[in-house]
Amino acid sequence: MTTIKQLREQRDAKLAALQRGGQPIFSPPIEAEKRREIVAWFDGELTALAENARRERAIHEETLAKPIDVYGHLTAGELSEAAAVAGFIKEDMERLPNGQILAAMRATTDKVRSFLFHRYATLNGQILPHEAAELDKERARLETKFVPAFELELRKFAANRVAHFAELEAAAVAATTTARQRLADALRVDVAHLPED
Repeated sequence: MTTIKQLREQRDAKLAALQRGGQPIFSPPIEAEKRREIVAWFDGELTALAENARRERAIHEETLAKPIDVYGHLTAGELSEAAAVAGFIKEDMERLPNGQILAAMRATTDKVRSFLFHRYATLNGQILPHEAAELDKERARLETKFVPAFELELRKFAANRVAHFAELEAAAVAATTTARQRLADALRVDVAHLPED
């Protein structure tokens, strides 16, 4: 994938080719038309780059949106054990205050109970906003006890790619001539005085 820096270098080379020895090689109207064509090409390439980044981000967001198949990571014996104690865990999760739920989740060490606490963690409908973040963090920690590391790494990779492509898309859009002109107008400066990066 071409970078914004490479596109700028190509644009600058094309603009430089309009002169020889610091002198224009075309009449002013023709040079102005060629400059417009170069700027239109540059903006088109930036728009395509932003669209590709948007598509790539969507692919990785789709990966993150798929729930982890937690049942697929327990053996038949573990599923039987989970079925035997699920009612007790579920009852605790429904009636315990949130502070005790988090403490119970933190104290859990075995795979089956980690799975059950993870599954029933949101049953208590009285979760306050500051507790929700703690609960999410604790659920993520419990996942490491029963979800294979490669699946967690795949999700981490997808999250990093989402952030990367979102940043690339924003940068490509911001680098277009229209966006730069809007910024210059808002700042009340000549667009030539804005830094490229």
